[in-house]
Amino acid sequence: MDEQQAPSVAQVFDMLANTYDQTGVEFFGPVGRILAELLAIRPGERCLDVGCGRGAATLPMAAAAGPGGSVHGVDVSAGMLEQARALADAAGLGNVTLEVADAADLGGLPSDFDVVASSLVIFFLQDPAPALRSWVERLRPGGRIGLVTFGEEDDASNALIDLLTPYAPPGLRDPKTVGAE
Repeated sequence: MDEQQAPSVAQVFDMLANTYDQTGVEFFGPVGRILAELLAIRPGERCLDVGCGRGAATLPMAAAAGPGGSVHGVDVSAGMLEQARALADAAGLGNVTLEVADAADLGGLPSDFDVVASSLVIFFLQDPAPALRSWVERLRPGGRIGLVTFGEEDDASNALIDLLTPYAPPGLRDPKTVGAE
């Protein structure tokens, strides 16, 4: 990599994959589990997890879909997918498939998913609107989509920020944003 060139999102997540969400306060696991619960995945359903990372939403979705269902996880980072595969295998979830794909364009995937989920991904995309259209197009008629992203602060989000603040790098006022004070 050229020293003048910033690392890509994939490169950054590849570098972080082994320890991502494994130190400090667990964050992505609870968010993924809640997303899977809110989507009320039923046994036998086919699910797509966009930007699946280490599988925070993928694994609970796969457990809910059961052996007759499936979860197809996509992520731009091969390193994250390696971690997700190891966790799925350790949990005995044989109904998970994983592939490297860019969340900005999923046109190559089938359009027959019952559920499309994405947790803390959409804000990484340069142009979220067409990407979101691509995600919705992956749904079968009557399918449902669930997204998690940061929103307006409230008592719960402020409590989370207070919990994460000791783990934020010096000079970073708000752990959910990028940049200095």
